[in-house]
Amino acid sequence: IMGLGIRCEISMLSLGDFMWIAKRIDQDGIGQGNQCAVLDCIVERKTVADLASSIVDGRYLEQKMRLRRCPLRTKLYIVEGHSLSSGIPRHSNISTAAIRSAMVSTQVEFGISVVRTRGLDHTVSTLAALHRQVQTRFHAGHTPSPFIPLFSFVRQFSKIGVETSGQLLQYQLKQIPGCSTAASL
Repeated sequence: IMGLGIRCEISMLSLGDFMWIAKRIDQDGIGQGNQCAVLDCIVERKTVADLASSIVDGRYLEQKMRLRRCPLRTKLYIVEGHSLSSGIPRHSNISTAAIRSAMVSTQVEFGISVVRTRGLDHTVSTLAALHRQVQTRFHAGHTPSPFIPLFSFVRQFSKIGVETSGQLLQYQLKQIPGCSTAASL
């Protein structure tokens, strides 16, 4: 979790890989951990290989569904890799067209902006630019209304476990090579 100003914290997130929070700092410069509010931006980051793997095992759809429910204004899905075809593992049964289709679906059907980066350095510079934008909006008073306390966000958007026997069967079938959503794309 990137803090605003010079403070930067790392934590396990219930949704996304990067999000920004505002943390109340007292006069001694010590943060009040229970007074954190989620700002209006969340980012999910995947390498092309990670995206291919998550499409095959079903994590991709589950993450997209949770991101769609998320009330934050700016939702980004960073796909990192110089080219789609070079990032797909050789043993994978997923095509470049399936990955391209998943990226379009993420943007069009789910309203989550897809950002392509060439590699890790490009991803870092993209996140740094995004951090400056979030920080500028925050200091200008453009904050989400109402603020969502961090503990509420974590509780509300934690991973959903398998709830029905049908979901369990679907999850198990996706573990069999060639028996996935990607195989039909």
